[in-house]
Amino acid sequence: MTKSIELKSVSIDRLMEYFGSRAQEMELTSPTYVKAVAAFQAYINMTGATAITEPLLADWFVNMYLRDFTFKTSLHYFNIISGLYTAAVKEGIAQPCDAFRTTKAKIARLGETGDSAIDKTGFERFKNLMRNAVNQNAEIAQATDLLLLTLLNGCRSLIETALLKRNDIEPDDREKQAIADRHASARRQYIFDLKQSLLTPRQLSAAIDTEINTLFIRKNIPHLENADETATAYWAFAALQCGLSGSTVVSYLGKVPKGIPALGLCEKTELTEEKRRRTTKLVGDIFIENPLRWYALRLRTRGGFSQFIERLDDLRNQPGVFVPEIFYPLEEVAKRIRKKLVFETQPVLPDIVFINCRVTSVLPFLLRVNDLAWCYTVTGRPGSDYAVIPDSSFRKFQEAIGHFATCYVEDNPSIKAQAGDRVRVNAGLFQGLETTIDSIANEDGNNIFRLLYHSDNGIRWNVGVPARTTGILAAEQVSPF
Repeated sequence: MTKSIELKSVSIDRLMEYFGSRAQEMELTSPTYVKAVAAFQAYINMTGATAITEPLLADWFVNMYLRDFTFKTSLHYFNIISGLYTAAVKEGIAQPCDAFRTTKAKIARLGETGDSAIDKTGFERFKNLMRNAVNQNAEIAQATDLLLLTLLNGCRSLIETALLKRNDIEPDDREKQAIADRHASARRQYIFDLKQSLLTPRQLSAAIDTEINTLFIRKNIPHLENADETATAYWAFAALQCGLSGSTVVSYLGKVPKGIPALGLCEKTELTEEKRRRTTKLVGDIFIENPLRWYALRLRTRGGFSQFIERLDDLRNQPGVFVPEIFYPLEEVAKRIRKKLVFETQPVLPDIVFINCRVTSVLPFLLRVNDLAWCYTVTGRPGSDYAVIPDSSFRKFQEAIGHFATCYVEDNPSIKAQAGDRVRVNAGLFQGLETTIDSIANEDGNNIFRLLYHSDNGIRWNVGVPARTTGILAAEQVSPF
């Protein structure tokens, strides 16, 4: 059972203020006190913690040890905060609790070094290998891409990756499609050429281990005897570099990686499917040097969107010229003209066009359209880095307006709905509407619900809305009116 320090008489902010004050008093004789308090404060700020618990302390120690400091320094900082908390208890600022003592006992079982098989130097070599997968020579290209695809899929087993076929790759995941393009052949069933059909599962696993471990030896990358365990350890190390907690890492993997025993300090928690999906994407992107991102362009007053589209059409006809995917959502707006209800199409954001591409492709593209549009930057000034729109923010934006880019991945349970089910429309022109699905159609690969709708004047309508903009209503949610 997780034990927490119930700060009934003082907030955690007040406790941190006390820690800081005591550290300042000791700065001349023990300067590391200030550094320890700063490290703990930074982690509290990052996690938004409101109580000191055993899981929080374990996650903080693992975060220090596997991201910022040596095992010895991490333990020293932990002991400093433990001592400051003991002092706070003596002064009546905090209440007694075993969280520090229990966590320290677990740390002691790791030994004097933490015994991690993965360190920052090895991880950097591994990461650089993955980021340069496309440039590897023929002898190691397959092993490198086999590893990369495994990591992008959330560190599934290598044998699962080896048995993937071209049709198993999500059509809208261009990073994975690029890997498949480099290896797939119409002459064989599987993406990778490992003689899968001729080998038993045990033989295939042994062949994969040999090929992957040979790659590690050639590239001087620290590794374990088992290739799957090595891949899992590097994935976990990458997740920690992303800022994920140790608890999140072991919860995602369902186990403690053999190469990073310090993660055994952390407790498993339940992760939602959405959290798992975002974790897969976040960690996978570390291994891609130049990932696809969304950027916002502002159309200049001259030309507008029509001329911008004409320019793109011209560019697409020029050999070797890259044209990014664009997203310019349009919505139907209902207007009453006399006694008729007329629908007109207009842009959601008239002056903004979104493009999806790699950062290295932004400038070459802008040079071809800079008389019609410019790209937002981090500082708002020309010459600074182009402003990246976080995937999570762009996803929420699409869901809010009810319009979606082609790379949007549906995870809405409404896609499993059937005719006769009750749904609520959550975005778009008919937002808030609760009604029944009359039929389901597929238009350009998207599920469209035909919904029964009765207007205020008693006229019965049949309207089409994207399935992803709706939510299935449980029986107790259905409005009686």
